[in-house]
Amino acid sequence: DNPLYVSSFMLPKMRRYHEVQTFIFAITVVTVTYSVIVLISSSRDSNNVITTTTPVDHLQRRLKEQPSQKKHRTVGPLNPHSHAGFNPYSYADPSTISQTDLSNVIAAGVSYPSWDDLQYCTEHNVVKNRGDVHFTHGAKDQGGKWSEYRPFSLTPEDFARHHNENCDSVPRIKNAIQYGERKWENYVVQNLPSMKREQRASHFVPEGCDVPYMSPAKVCDVLNRFSIVLFRGDSLTRHMRQGLFLTLNNDFVRGSIISTHDESYECRCDGQFSEAEACRLNNGKFDHMHPHELGLCSRLPAEGVFEYLGQQIATDTKTTRIDWAKINCAWPKFRGVLIVLQGGPHFGVDPELTYKEAILPVISHMRYKQCAEQGKAVTIWTSYGAQSRTLDTKYPHQSRENARVFNDRIEELLEGSGVITLDYWNFTADAQTSDGFHYLTDVNVFKIYYLLNLIEKVPLAT
Repeated sequence: DNPLYVSSFMLPKMRRYHEVQTFIFAITVVTVTYSVIVLISSSRDSNNVITTTTPVDHLQRRLKEQPSQKKHRTVGPLNPHSHAGFNPYSYADPSTISQTDLSNVIAAGVSYPSWDDLQYCTEHNVVKNRGDVHFTHGAKDQGGKWSEYRPFSLTPEDFARHHNENCDSVPRIKNAIQYGERKWENYVVQNLPSMKREQRASHFVPEGCDVPYMSPAKVCDVLNRFSIVLFRGDSLTRHMRQGLFLTLNNDFVRGSIISTHDESYECRCDGQFSEAEACRLNNGKFDHMHPHELGLCSRLPAEGVFEYLGQQIATDTKTTRIDWAKINCAWPKFRGVLIVLQGGPHFGVDPELTYKEAILPVISHMRYKQCAEQGKAVTIWTSYGAQSRTLDTKYPHQSRENARVFNDRIEELLEGSGVITLDYWNFTADAQTSDGFHYLTDVNVFKIYYLLNLIEKVPLAT
């Protein structure tokens, strides 16, 4: 009957009751808020913004798009200063760009990747492992298995200006690429060991001047200086060719895939450059085409547009002979030939053997000499890149040190030949790869931009 006793006895129970009630209320509020957010985001459907965040639904949506829609998605300049929240890849909606900024972008002739491509690849970047234990790469998940999820290799800084001027000559472009530096998002990552920081997205800063991104229309114009465009090399050149198709299609999700095999279209974003079997099935027009056959370079006249040829070589170069009948600078309307060469890994990183098998048969051919004498042959040798340190034990002959020796010796062998060398060693060192050896979107796309900027500056006889 003591009121004080009853009060002191009941008070702890009442407190516990109120705590439970408060906890239940908080859970209810969180659940309702989450449901509202999901409902709003699922109903969003304007300007080709993807209405769902699942990769399967996104792919189904893209498959329903008409080709014309894919080629004319809204394009907006990137915002290199935006790093909102946890997402390091934040892009500006075109509607938020000031008229002055937009005019400057148009005047500069710059065309950036579409916003929804980059948003999707940032959220759903999967790179299939090739299945070879020696080439399994990336980071491990919580279960200890190799994860196929990667940070998307393209960042806003890839498209930002780093200098006050563009490289205006062949020597300056070569110097900018050879002596440029790869950088990461902050000081801590920048100073991680090589095998750690190569798992993070990064960007490359050319030395002294900028080598700008090219719009698809600009790429068409540069290539159309020639009648024949030939890319000849191993799997690294195959990936560079994919970078070319990706750029021409202006599609960073699936634009590099030119294949009759349906399974190839499961390889998206950085996954387009995986060495998994399904992602290596490019064929048909991938190796030989006129741009109009794929709906590319549509503003160029169909008559006389350049012809593209792609050849993958290994140790037996005799099985992939160049069709020299197509290359004849004696024809009055023949504008010239562009030849991009690369090799080394399949020749044991032996510079003399590589020169003998992959270079000499090209530059010693009578048709090539005829074009070179008339000033209608432009030949570029793209150098050996920098392999991941994770592969040095298994493939010591491909180490970074041996790659440098190889590159230097090839340059000596090419001295006086008229072949231009483009050194990608610094550009590729510690860049993200699918397997320690094959690079991802950023490297393969910017290899093309750097290459074409250089080619544009090379004089060609008319």
